[in-house]
Amino acid sequence: MLSEKLVLVADDSRTSRLFICTFLENAGYKTIQAENGIEALNRYNEQKPCCIVLDLLMPEMDGFEVLKKLKEMKSETPVIVLSADVQEVVKNECFGYGAEAFLSKPFKKEELIETVERVTNT
Repeated sequence: MLSEKLVLVADDSRTSRLFICTFLENAGYKTIQAENGIEALNRYNEQKPCCIVLDLLMPEMDGFEVLKKLKEMKSETPVIVLSADVQEVVKNECFGYGAEAFLSKPFKKEELIETVERVTNT
């Protein structure tokens, strides 16, 4: 069972995580954070968030590996990828691994919130 209105924010940048969490919390969501892919998967398994906001470039396990693992686990939790790498091949790879949406960094606060609402139907 997914935790309603709980969003997992996985990004190795503490500043990025804080900005994203503040935006989401001001929009009525609860957030949990992870600074790398391994931590993200652990938090996902423990708390079953309704959505994951995932950076691609992280130490220890990157966002691509997280997407692959979630796909192997047959996760139905929507994933929004955030990345400064906006090449079509990167976007297509993310969608191939099951990402629901892709936002380019820097993104607008409204764009993030609208995307979370869309993928979670909240």
